[in-house]
Amino acid sequence: GTMAASGGKAARTLLVEEEYEMAARRNKSRRDDVSEAAWITCKQVAVLHKPRGKILQTMGHLPTGGGATREWQLQPEEALFMVQQGILALREGDRDRVLSVAEVLDMVLRD
Repeated sequence: GTMAASGGKAARTLLVEEEYEMAARRNKSRRDDVSEAAWITCKQVAVLHKPRGKILQTMGHLPTGGGATREWQLQPEEALFMVQQGILALREGDRDRVLSVAEVLDMVLRD
């Protein structure tokens, strides 16, 4: 019926979030592979402060120009993927609190 259809999406979303949680927990054992980054809202990029792990051979970029303080940057989708995998601790600007998968999803999908 129609009720099952409307409830389906919410249930599916929940399932996906649980998968992310499990992925994060699985990867927590490898603390060394967790990168740290700050989300720069006005630029819509994540700037890596502590790049770690092999994943960064295939993810992110160094901005061209920008002088001496060039830092590895992630596109929103890349940051989201790494957060979902439990290998990126993403903070908003210079705040201490690490953002949840749902918050990062929200920021990336927000135009």
